[in-house]
Order: sequence, then structure tokens, then C-alpha cells
Amino acid sequence: FDLILKEWTEHTLISLVGAKDAGKTLMMSAIGLADYYCFPDCTLGIFSSTSKTGLQLRIWGEVKSLHVRAKQRHDWLPGNPVDSLYVITTDDLKTSRVRDIRRGLVCVNGEKVGEVVGIKQKRRRLYGDEFQHMKPAFLTDGLPNLNSGDFKGIFSGNPIGDGDALDKLAEPKEGWGSISEPEKTTVWNTRDIGGRCINLIGTDSPNFDFPQDPAPKFPYLIHQKSIDRIVARWGVNSFQYYRYAKGTRMAGMDAKKVITREMCIEHHAMEQAFWFNDERTRVYAVDAAYGNIGGDRCVGGSIEYGRDIAG
Repeated sequence: FDLILKEWTEHTLISLVGAKDAGKTLMMSAIGLADYYCFPDCTLGIFSSTSKTGLQLRIWGEVKSLHVRAKQRHDWLPGNPVDSLYVITTDDLKTSRVRDIRRGLVCVNGEKVGEVVGIKQKRRRLYGDEFQHMKPAFLTDGLPNLNSGDFKGIFSGNPIGDGDALDKLAEPKEGWGSISEPEKTTVWNTRDIGGRCINLIGTDSPNFDFPQDPAPKFPYLIHQKSIDRIVARWGVNSFQYYRYAKGTRMAGMDAKKVITREMCIEHHAMEQAFWFNDERTRVYAVDAAYGNIGGDRCVGGSIEYGRDIAG
């Protein structure tokens, strides 16, 4: 927690990647509440997860639980919950006719974060839980509209490593190929300005600082028996082990891709093309079999290629 809090105070975008039961949601919730308590009249904190149900069971449920416990100890703390609106507001209807929910905390379905990107407030905070399931388009359509002025964001989840939103946010500044597989909790700069990734390694859990038998010292954090169950089912070289037990990106993930980001950079694919002539080949690709899965539309895309003036 001390490490995450320190990185949060010094940087803008924090990617919190790690194993299951690493305390990611709890730590984000505590930081979000404390940040709001300090500046309740000019802070809008947005909490998002995979769905409304997911919000109630995960980060928003944690926020409400911590808020209730905090108010029981210090009843002067700001914040008035309105369950029907999924908000905790600074304004109280007992003393004010109008409640401005832009001053407080609000929970939003992850798929609808775009609905709040234009909201104005002096201090804006975004806490994205289970962010590996967020569509990558959020990074190009939603985040640029929020990432201005006094803005900070924390985005947490288990690593998938397949170009998902969390994978893109957590990518090291020099690319995934620039770092080795972490064995201990590790921090690195990401491609975004002011971006940092904190990789919480499951096998580096505080539980491993104490004997594992008969019971872990911290039962709510990942421990040896929890990891053993994953290994027994899927093995230590499985995607499930890396995602849930170790909590880091599986080595060699990019090796399974036909075209990697590093290959695109090496061959200047990110740069503007200056065509040698008008002769270009157009190709359209479609995964026709995808349409048989639940009746969804087929996945397709088009490209064109030719010779540029440097070729």
C-alpha cells in the first residue's frame, strides 16, 4: 500500500497489475476515498468496473464499506451516499435544496465511462477496476477527454497480455520486450507521460514471509495453498498460472503474434507512407467462422500495401 500511495502522489496514470487476491481493489478504494475526503468540494471521483453488478460486488461495494466504517469513527467526514444514483455526494439534501453529484464519488459501468468524459470539475479522478476487460477504444476515445487539468487515474486488473486496455496502459516505455519477467514486485515507466506500472507478483505476497502451515498470516491475500490449487489444475506454464497466481504477463506472449509492435516499429509502420506510385494491393480479411458463435457479426478488416519512395 505504501508503494502504491507513493507512486500515486508522484505520477498521473497508475497501472496496477497483479495476481488475484493481491488487494488491488481495496487499495484503490482507500486511496479514492482519502483523496476525496481531503478536497470534497472540488473533487469528482469516478469508479468503474465491468458491470453494475460487478461494481456492487467489487470496487463500489468496497468504497461504500470503507466509507461507512470511516464515518463511524469520524462522523464529521464528508460524503452522503445515495444508493439509487450509485453516488456519494458532498451535498446533503437536509441542508441544501440541490445536490451536485459532480462533487463526490460516482460509480459507472465500465462500458459507459464515455458518458461522463465531458464532465467538468477542478479535480477529476478515475479508478478502473478489472480494466483488462475494458475495450482498448477507451484509451483513444475516453481517456483523452478526461486526461487534462488536475487529473489522475488508477487502472487495475489481472494481466491478459493480448492488447487489451490494461495491457496497453501498462506497456513499458520501450515496449514489452525491454523488460524481463519479474520475480518480485516491480515498478516501471509506461509509454504515457506520467505513467507508471506497479506489477504485484503473487509469489512475492507478504504471506511468503511467514510459515505457510497451518494457515496463512494474511488469509485474504494470495498464499501457497491458493497457488497450489491453480498449479494442480492448469500447471505452472499455463496462462491461468501467470494471470491469477503469479500476476505478470506471460513470457513469449508476443511470440505467438504474426505481427508484433516491435516489428512495426522496426519497419516504420507507424510513420506516414509516401507512395512511389498508384499501384497498391488491397486485401480484405474476414473470420467467417466467428459468425457461428452466438450469431455475432463476423470480424473483418481491410489493408492496402504498395511500394513507398524509400523502397
